[in-house]
Amino acid sequence: MEYPLWLRSTYRGPLRGPLFYLELDLLTTAFFVDSGYLYAQGSSLITERRQKRHFISVNLDAVINSLFAIERSHLGFRGNVLRVYWYDGAIPGQWSDEHRKIAEADFFKLRTGLLNNAGKQIGVDSLIITDLVELARNRAITDAVLLAGDEDLRIGVSIAQSLGIRIHLVGIEPSRATQSEWLRMEADTCSEWNRDTVSAILEIDPAKLGTHALNNRATEDERTPEDDLKQLVDDVIEDLGGVSFLHSKWPPETSSGSIPIDIDRPVFGKLKARLGRELDPTQKRAVRRIVSQIGRAHV
Repeated sequence: MEYPLWLRSTYRGPLRGPLFYLELDLLTTAFFVDSGYLYAQGSSLITERRQKRHFISVNLDAVINSLFAIERSHLGFRGNVLRVYWYDGAIPGQWSDEHRKIAEADFFKLRTGLLNNAGKQIGVDSLIITDLVELARNRAITDAVLLAGDEDLRIGVSIAQSLGIRIHLVGIEPSRATQSEWLRMEADTCSEWNRDTVSAILEIDPAKLGTHALNNRATEDERTPEDDLKQLVDDVIEDLGGVSFLHSKWPPETSSGSIPIDIDRPVFGKLKARLGRELDPTQKRAVRRIVSQIGRAHV
C-alpha cells in the first residue's frame, strides 16, 4: 500500500495481523513573518545599509515560495498550510498600501502592533507569541516556520514546543549575527536565507534610493572597522527605540564619556545577540564612546 504524501505513520508494514497499529497525523504548518526583521536585515543584506520602508516593496509570491522551500527541506514534503501570519507595526487607522496588499492577499493574515513616534514597533512580539501558543494549544498546527530574530520570542517558542509543535527558525544571512543566539538554541531547526533569496523577496528601487545608496557604495572601500562598529551601534539603538529610548534612559547629570547603566546593558545585550559573542575590551570602549556621542547629540 502506498501512503499519501501528507500522511505520517508510525508503521510501514503490511495492513494485516492482530498487532497492526497505525497512527496517522495530518501535518499542518503555519508561517510567521516578523516584517520588521525582514525589512531591516533584508535591506541591509542587499544594499549593505538598512533602508527606509518607502524604498522597499515585497514580492508575496517569492515569500510564499521561499517559506515552502523551508517547509519541504525539514518535513520532506509539503503538508497542509494553514496561512501566513504577517506581523508589522502601524499607526491605528493609517494603513500603508503595503499593509492593504498583504491583508487582501489569499491566505495572508495581517497582524499589527503599534508604531511609536520613533518608528519602533510595539507589541509585535506579543502578537507572535500569542498566535504561536494559541494555535499549538488548539492543535491547529504541528509545525511553525518562524522568520524573526528577537530574543523576546524565546519564551513563546518554548511554550509552543511544550504543547507539541516544532519550530523551524529562519534567519537572514548572516543569521548568527542578525538573530538572538538564545532564540536559535531554542528552535528545533535553523535555516538561513541568503542574498539571492532575499533579493527575490524585497524589491528596492534604485531610483528611490538616489545618490544615497551610490555614495554608500562609493565610500565602502574607505570604511574603517570603527565605521562598521558605529553602523552596528546605530542599528542596535534603532532596534531599542531610537532617540526616544535615549531620552527616556539618559539622566542630565551623566558625566562626560560615560553612559547610563540602563542604556549600557541593553545595548551590549543586543550586540552580543547579533554577533554571537562578547566584544573585547577595546571594542567595548569604542562602543561606549560611540553611544556617548550619539546620546549627547540627541539628549
